[in-house]
Amino acid sequence: MDMVMSRKMDHGALIPNNIFYGPHMQSLLAAITDVISWHNDIYSFYKEVILTGEKLNLLAILCAYYNCSSYTEAGVIAVKLVQDSITEMELAYEKLKAAASIEYHPAIDIYMDLIRKILPGVHEWYFLSKRYYITPANVSVHSQQTVLSQL
Repeated sequence: MDMVMSRKMDHGALIPNNIFYGPHMQSLLAAITDVISWHNDIYSFYKEVILTGEKLNLLAILCAYYNCSSYTEAGVIAVKLVQDSITEMELAYEKLKAAASIEYHPAIDIYMDLIRKILPGVHEWYFLSKRYYITPANVSVHSQQTVLSQL
């Protein structure tokens, strides 16, 4: 997450403070944070909610808030929230570029390119990480992955 929140990248490209702390960049950062956090809650759902009864998980909160008939219904809402946040992220990027001087476009483009590479990697890490597959003896990792893929 440090790279996501940094205005300076390894390439030496720098997004100036007035742009980085401006409303469009902050909207971009909020959307990125939502995507990463909500992916975590989707993938940790089984471990947190089913196995331990955790209530501070996005799916549990959505299920209660929307009075869902199932966690699958809450999962559909959660996936839509992630998709909407990705759309918000792309819109914030466009607004950010439109508001910034052309001299800063390369730094903004590099930043966004890195984010577009990071998000699928985070998703894959969540999917493959054993951290999210702590199971009782009678539940296999495969069955959990099947449940998660249906959310």
